[in-house]
Order: sequence, then structure tokens, then C-alpha cells
Amino acid sequence: MGISIDWQKNPPLIRARVRVTDPELPTPKQVAAVQAFINQQQGPLRFRLVQQRTAVDLIGPDTAPNPPELEVLPPPPIPPLPESECKEA
Repeated sequence: MGISIDWQKNPPLIRARVRVTDPELPTPKQVAAVQAFINQQQGPLRFRLVQQRTAVDLIGPDTAPNPPELEVLPPPPIPPLPESECKEA
């Protein structure tokens, strides 16, 4: 993933690199809609948007969930300091 802008082009060329699991997305129509949105927001300066999409396959074996007693939970929130300790620090 990445983005670059070639300011030497007229209109400036935005190159966006994306990794996708569906090689048909984004569609040319979607890219055109994003380009139109950018140009609407940046007017009167116009840009040209091109996307390089790289299809990736997500692979891995199916894995059964861990039993509830082994589930990793986020730590509990840290309680605030008592007022007296806050003033001394």
C-alpha cells in the first residue's frame, strides 16, 4: 500500500497502490468516483488518479476457537489516582 503524487504532470498524477483480496476491486468506475471527489474537494486544481492493485490470497488453516478459560481479554482499565496523590505528583 502506498501513495505518491507526481507534481511534474499536468494534471498532477496521484498513484495509489493497494492490496486486494478481490482482483476485480476497485473497479474503474470506483476509481473515477474517487478522482471526482478529490477534484471536487481540491478545485480548481484537478488531479488524475490511477490505482495499481495487487491481488493477495489470504491463506491459513481453519483453527478451532480457544476454550473460554484461555481466551485472551484486554486488561482492565486503570483506575484514576485519588485526588491527594494527583496534587503531590
